[in-house]
Amino acid sequence: MLTMTNVTKAFGGVVATNDFSAHFTRGSLSAIIGPNGAGKTTLFNLISGKLKADAGSIVFDGKDITRLSPKAIVRCGIGRAFQVSSIFPTLTVAESLAAAVMAHQGQMGSLATSFATPRPTSSIKQRTAELLEMLGMESRAYTLARHLPHGDQKLLDIGLALALEPRLLLLDEPTAGMGPEERLLMMERVHHLWQRENITIIFIEHDMDIVFARAQTIRVLYYGALLAQGTPDYIRNHQGVIDAYLGTGFGEAEA
Repeated sequence: MLTMTNVTKAFGGVVATNDFSAHFTRGSLSAIIGPNGAGKTTLFNLISGKLKADAGSIVFDGKDITRLSPKAIVRCGIGRAFQVSSIFPTLTVAESLAAAVMAHQGQMGSLATSFATPRPTSSIKQRTAELLEMLGMESRAYTLARHLPHGDQKLLDIGLALALEPRLLLLDEPTAGMGPEERLLMMERVHHLWQRENITIIFIEHDMDIVFARAQTIRVLYYGALLAQGTPDYIRNHQGVIDAYLGTGFGEAEA
């Protein structure tokens, strides 16, 4: 579904993405890991159009999106949820999701600049109800987004991305700032959404227990370059990954 070929991005003398090439299979659930500063978020910014590559190409479902705008890339079918939740604090959960659906369907001028409570049609209400059920947030429907606990704000952010009906969903540290139990619950929900919606998901994560339990394929970035990619078992036993990131005790602890 997504092919990146020799993608490079530099900021001055710092190469954030270094000749990166990878193929992400349709319907897969994969993780990108690596130390801080490895270029993981930069990679997402390149895919989503927030940044433009200095070299290389990005092809999504047969279409070259390397130079497209973020808005055009969303229309192609790529959604993104951010490390820091991007929600509408003055709207309820249901209103937020309805506004996102309305914007996706072109029924309001600009979601980003509209602060009025949306007035959805019956079809919008139906899609909003589907999203609430999908997220398991029916009981939170009339809660103001700003009053949600941190984990539910992150989940709502994912819901806003899902409202755009993506075929590829990028999740930038979906469990950031959560405790151990919250992290497990979040990734259970992500796994459920992946199975239910049959979409392709790529996620960035620092919790290795979650990565190795959930990802089908793991890609390791190191100084902007692809150090290794493969199944969890392959990555767990890859000496270069152990030396650069996981640490010598990781494989022993897992065993």
